[in-house]
Amino acid sequence: KLLNMMDDPRHQRIRQLVTKGFTPKRITRLRADLEAITGSTLDSVAPEPGRRGSCDLVTDVAAELPLQAICLLLGAPGEDRHALCEWVDITSSDFSDEVPSSVRAEASASLFQYGQRLIRDRTADPQDDLLSVVIHGELPDQDPPRLDETEVAMFWSLLFTAGAETTRKAIATGIWELSKSPEQFEALRADRSLMPAAVEEIVRWTTPSVYKRRTATRDTVLGGQQIRAGDKVVVWEMSANRDEAIFDAPFEFRIDRAPNNHVGFGHGPHFCLGANLARLEVDVMLDAVLDRWHHIEATGEPTYTRTNRLSGLRTLPIAFTDIAPPAD
Repeated sequence: KLLNMMDDPRHQRIRQLVTKGFTPKRITRLRADLEAITGSTLDSVAPEPGRRGSCDLVTDVAAELPLQAICLLLGAPGEDRHALCEWVDITSSDFSDEVPSSVRAEASASLFQYGQRLIRDRTADPQDDLLSVVIHGELPDQDPPRLDETEVAMFWSLLFTAGAETTRKAIATGIWELSKSPEQFEALRADRSLMPAAVEEIVRWTTPSVYKRRTATRDTVLGGQQIRAGDKVVVWEMSANRDEAIFDAPFEFRIDRAPNNHVGFGHGPHFCLGANLARLEVDVMLDAVLDRWHHIEATGEPTYTRTNRLSGLRTLPIAFTDIAPPAD
């Protein structure tokens, strides 16, 4: 089973093991690398001095940081990131995308098999990465004490998909929403102390993971609704993040929203393991864009992911003015 589809007590034991790879120290250590990746990404689309630049906000900019970050965290070679991204995109696409089921199955198998090869490498030669932590960590009171190769490969597929796909959408949508609200863009540019609240509002507004589907294990009553054991239950996080009973003006994008009790990272025992990494990635990318980009505008119509599972932009052509930092 995937970790996000698993119940306690095994879920909690495995989560405790995986959490060792998401310590604040390990995540903070990534910041310099993330800043370097972001600078290189913005340099790659920078125009000639004094000229307007153009790029696709999603594929050229927002996709790069999460992809390279998750490769760093898991120990996958960065040069493989584009093949990995393509497999993730195909695997998570909706059937309405006219992607043949055979192509989807092949992409899913390729991602899984890539993970298996990397797992075998790390089993024989552990490195300072999350995959090695998961492979060689031991579960308390379990026999055998370690996850088997299939379980680790399932974890790999889950984390790579979640880490690359959802944060990409949050970054792209966040920059786009700010570009449509020049007052908020300039307020954030002038006062970076607003950044933590802005990041939380971007997660609430975007809600890349739209819902969770579960099967009730026993009879219960929830919100006056009778639920029987075996019933399918869907929790719509996108709806919860627009709840008028919780949020003031929930259909407005406000970077100073407080309180902001969103469920963009889930809630409870299954709260997103990578939440702090996602926050850091959005923070780093926004910080760099605020330093360099001015007058961002869409030059074409956006396209969206055609699935109700993961929500967000697929492509968005933009133009911008880049004020690149001075050379060292």
